[in-house]
Amino acid sequence: MLANKVQKWIEEGLLSSKTPLELGAGGIKRCSKITTVDFLPYHHPDYLWDLNKYPWPLPDNYYDYVILSNILEHIVHIVPFMQELHRICTPSANIRIVSPHFSNPFSFADPTHHHFFLYLL
Repeated sequence: MLANKVQKWIEEGLLSSKTPLELGAGGIKRCSKITTVDFLPYHHPDYLWDLNKYPWPLPDNYYDYVILSNILEHIVHIVPFMQELHRICTPSANIRIVSPHFSNPFSFADPTHHHFFLYLL
């Protein structure tokens, strides 16, 4: 169900986006128009990069639609991550974030999770 929601966001965003980006794509190239970033080479991302290393090899003020699906909990330091996200996005960028809820037992089962989030509007 979550995958369907992310796919719907992407499809909606692609209608108006000139420069979509997915961070931590996990080997899923949802559309040829989307630029992908991941640190695992077998996922075949457009940019092979560890998002915990700064600066990212992405242009300033460029992306207008960004998807972060199940990646934010893997980031060691949130503030520099958000600073980089701000740097690469246009002022009117739409950023969609999906992360496991902190109450989900699987959140704590993954040793690569550094943060636990809850739902806020």
